[in-house]
Parts: sequence; C-alpha cells; structure tokens
Amino acid sequence: AQGNPVGRGGEQVMVSLNGGAPIAARDLGDGTYDASIFAIGASFSVEITMNGVPISGSPFTPTVRDS
Repeated sequence: AQGNPVGRGGEQVMVSLNGGAPIAARDLGDGTYDASIFAIGASFSVEITMNGVPISGSPFTPTVRDS
C-alpha cells in the first residue's frame, strides 16, 4: 500500500485483467502474493489492489514478447 513493501502476509490482494472481474492472489505469507492470468493478444492492462486500494503504479501495461 502507498508504495511501501509489506514483510508479512494477511492482506487482501486482487488482480484483474482489462478491468474484468478480479481474482484473489495467493498469499505466500511473507509479503509476496502470486496470481496467474491469461491474456489473448499483445495489448492488455493488469490492475492490482491491496485491501481495495490500487498498488503503486497500477494499472500496469505489460510488454509481451515472443520467446
């Protein structure tokens, strides 16, 4: 929240793709969270919120490249 790192779990972190329905991120218990989303196409945005507030820099527009 407010750009500050969190050293513990327990927060409600939600992830949404292109403003769609949010999914809950998995709490890893150490201040990090994990979520998987799938997008079709090379242009999309990802919004991440913590306790209902967008995290710093959200929404994000990832760069997609062929590997």
